[in-house]
Amino acid sequence: MLASPIAVLILIATLRGIDERLEDAAASMGAGRLTIARRITFPLAAPGMIAAAIFSFITSFDEFYISQFLSSVDTVTLPVQVYNSLTFEIDPSVTAVSALLTAFAILALGLVALVRWIGSGRQGSLLSVENTAGVANPGGETV
Repeated sequence: MLASPIAVLILIATLRGIDERLEDAAASMGAGRLTIARRITFPLAAPGMIAAAIFSFITSFDEFYISQFLSSVDTVTLPVQVYNSLTFEIDPSVTAVSALLTAFAILALGLVALVRWIGSGRQGSLLSVENTAGVANPGGETV
């Protein structure tokens, strides 16, 4: 619930970046709506969906107040445990946990960059001029 605005913004930006001509071309070749969504829209939107999931997880993982209200006597979440360690005792494990969380955030951002790079290569290959080599023009010449 907390991360919904972030996920929606990322997904809207991703879906706006998809070229509608690809969907129109598939429809003109007889593909149904489900086939267009499964074969064109979802693969091109996959990097944005993964990025939205990662950023949503990072946002919700770091929220202390919601974790405080959701924790019970039997279950203690990591943000609550870190807060209790800092409040009631001096423990070097908090430093280790913060270093791991920083490393996790850096790895998550690297993963998002990698997924977006792979996704942009896929969309670029669908629209590139090199894929049309050898296709005849209406005038009879090959491109």
